[in-house]
Amino acid sequence: MSREVKLENECFIGNITETASLVLDAVRGGIDVFVNCADVERIDTAAIQMILAARKEAEAMGVALTLEPSDKVKDFASSIGVSL
Repeated sequence: MSREVKLENECFIGNITETASLVLDAVRGGIDVFVNCADVERIDTAAIQMILAARKEAEAMGVALTLEPSDKVKDFASSIGVSL
């Protein structure tokens, strides 16, 4: 059983509080989480940091966090030296 969190097409500092709440609430629910970023067209460093923090928290809680990044998300993450 897992919970899906679908991110909006824009995931950036302007909406990071809401996005982080969705992802972290899912992680804290204690079940595996699937973060669907397939439709994300715009992302920034704050959003990448949030994803990494959520992944770290999930690991600490023994919860799997799976990510489906769009090409734009993968390209941006790669450009700042982050492997998703």
